[in-house]
Parts: sequence; structure tokens; C-alpha cells
Amino acid sequence: DSTGGGAERTFERAKRWILERKAPFFAFVQTYEVHGPYAPPQDLRERFVAPAPPGLDTEVFDPDEFAHRLRRERRAATAEEQRYCREMYGAGLAHADRLLG
Repeated sequence: DSTGGGAERTFERAKRWILERKAPFFAFVQTYEVHGPYAPPQDLRERFVAPAPPGLDTEVFDPDEFAHRLRRERRAATAEEQRYCREMYGAGLAHADRLLG
């Protein structure tokens, strides 16, 4: 949300708002938390993410920073780096699902 607090605060505010509604409604609740940097909780990293390739952070993965690094190094991501990025994103989605309930 625009005042800070990430997905947890956004989802809590949305839940309160939804519970107050009496008439039919449509609600679209957006969070950008899963879009990067990826920082899923330890238990979800252990469940969804294989060990990080050498040179990549094991707790927080910033895909934008990594893309800039690849451009500076003038190379493509390795298959292992691509795997790690997908797995960290997936763990982040699992975290958002957990928060949403």
C-alpha cells in the first residue's frame, strides 16, 4: 500500500474492508511485494528454492539488480540462475498466498 507495510498490511486492510461490505462488490487487491526484490521467509525458501548459484544472495534476490549486472557483464543468465530466479519468485508467491489466506 502507498503508506508502507507491504502485502501483509495491504491484505489486512482489504480483509477489513471486505468484511464491512453488505452489498455485492468486486475487489481487486494488488501487491507488488512479490515482484522484487524477492525475499520470501526462510521456511518457504527451504521448501521451494534449491541452493543459490555462486554469487547470488540466498535471502534476498533483486531481479532488476541482477538484470543490470548481466548487462554490465554482457552475458545471459545461466540455466541455474534462471532456475533460482523462478524459484525465489515462486516462494514469494507462496508467501503472498499465505498472507492472503
